[in-house]
Amino acid sequence: MKIIFISILVFIITLPFWSCNRSKEKQPAGKSVDYKTITFERKTGDCDFSSTPCAEIKFNYPQITYSANKQAITKINHNIINTLLAPYSEDKSFSNFDSMADDFLESFNEFKNEFPDMHQSWSIQRNISVENVNDSIFSVSNREYYYMGGAHPNSMTSFINFSMMTGEAIELSDLFKPGYENELYKAGEKIFREKQNLKPEESLNETGYWFDNDKFELNDNFLIKKKGLLFLFNPYEVAAYVFGAIEVFIPYKDIKNLFSSESLLKMYLNNN
Repeated sequence: MKIIFISILVFIITLPFWSCNRSKEKQPAGKSVDYKTITFERKTGDCDFSSTPCAEIKFNYPQITYSANKQAITKINHNIINTLLAPYSEDKSFSNFDSMADDFLESFNEFKNEFPDMHQSWSIQRNISVENVNDSIFSVSNREYYYMGGAHPNSMTSFINFSMMTGEAIELSDLFKPGYENELYKAGEKIFREKQNLKPEESLNETGYWFDNDKFELNDNFLIKKKGLLFLFNPYEVAAYVFGAIEVFIPYKDIKNLFSSESLLKMYLNNN
């Protein structure tokens, strides 16, 4: 009986330390945020090697597995899933990956049965990659590729910057003082014109670009990087398809006077 009592006493004494060590093991060494990459893929056949028309749908995306803010993790992971489930056709919506894949592959088979001489394969690919991560920010890019027949495939890239404190997507208005737009657009236009070899006095619209009232404006498709903000115009957004995607990278040193007092971008000023 005495031996049993001592064993129980030792267990009770060491339990808090054992529990503490187990909780510490959940945090990856040296990391405040950790994630893994997940792949979802469905196809009608061997799309890589078969000469027969094929259809495939493929998603690659990150899933946050650790952060001190569990509520933020839930929100961000949920938002990423919803981004992947965005309709590929205007009149459709989906609750999960399988229902979306079922619809896409069934649509392909129906089209193939109606047009048995078709030789084109269909594809939907969405690849969400982590671009920037720290205690405050989890930034991702979503590169999408679509082809369901037609003259050429379509592709686009969108960025989402999440706050690791709230789990919400970060807007430009969260980073800059009120009324920032004109100065930010002015900085962006200077870089845009230099990159596109346009003189300051040249009309944007007369040189092949599509801006309302011939006035340059940045969009809301931006990525928070360590040295500056990267804005991206997708094909057909401000110019014809042949122009491709157009990037505008604005260094923080050029716009630091626009930062709001609590802007997350201030963390990068020492690196610029």
